[in-house]
Amino acid sequence: MIIRAEKIASLLFALFFAYFLKSTILGYATEPKVIGGIDFDQLIPQVIPWTPIYFPLLLSAAFGYWIWPTKSYPSLSRKMAAGSFAIIRVTFVTLFISILCTGFGAFYLTFPQLMKSEILPALATTFIAALQGTAIMSLFHGIAFIAFGVFFGCLIVLVAHVASKCLILPSTGSLDERVRTDISPLPTLLRFSTEWSWPSLIAGLIAVTIALSGFGSAGLPIIILWAAYLLPWGILWIALGTVIGFVSRHWAWCVAVSLPIGYISSTTHEKLQGVLASQSIDFPPVLLATSLGFSLARKFLHPRAPRAAELRCTRIVN
Repeated sequence: MIIRAEKIASLLFALFFAYFLKSTILGYATEPKVIGGIDFDQLIPQVIPWTPIYFPLLLSAAFGYWIWPTKSYPSLSRKMAAGSFAIIRVTFVTLFISILCTGFGAFYLTFPQLMKSEILPALATTFIAALQGTAIMSLFHGIAFIAFGVFFGCLIVLVAHVASKCLILPSTGSLDERVRTDISPLPTLLRFSTEWSWPSLIAGLIAVTIALSGFGSAGLPIIILWAAYLLPWGILWIALGTVIGFVSRHWAWCVAVSLPIGYISSTTHEKLQGVLASQSIDFPPVLLATSLGFSLARKFLHPRAPRAAELRCTRIVN
């Protein structure tokens, strides 16, 4: 059920991204139009790219549903990587589908004037032109597409992971079955101070508030700013997060360190109106990189944690 929900989320993202391309970058017509009308002195009238909007929407949605991985992964990080890679492919394929559909729209208008020997070359030209257009658009917007893919891919996986932990109640069967499920509702998780301390909850609330403030000020294109800001300094911040992971086991320190770094970085460029809006550009990529380094350090310090937990569960059952 969770995998099916993830596939539906990938489908909805493909629909959103196809409409986003039509509204911003591509801007193609949705009905047949001829440039300047029909000139009887020209054999083939000049046409502009067009397509009914539901063609790229339906094709992109089908690809988004099909491409989402259904394989079970042993760790959440690998699942996030696979989901991000799937959404990245959805973005580029959606761009290609949108350009290809507009090319077929132009081909449809010129089809009555084509001879039989020109039909196949015209189809091949349309397909090659779609590939060329996708490559050119990827050169200009490739980083933004990758940023969109990583963000939404990780978001879908995280939401599905939280839903699987919170919405599915523990089994009422035997003790060993409840141990093997290892699923607890959200109130149970919140009661474990070792896993969910109040500083971590407050730090998470601060991070979510700043991120939502950025979306409210700049919309979805702010993800492009995060990606552009993360590329030159990402390695340094990952190393900083790794140090935090070695000296502390509390994730809240990543937020505490990222806040002053984001504030200092925001002073080097023009600020947006308000403290939250100015922090929303620099703080999220710093927190993302430090959190990644923190997770790597904690995983390195406890490589046998899953095995140890399994042994403890076995002793409880025995």
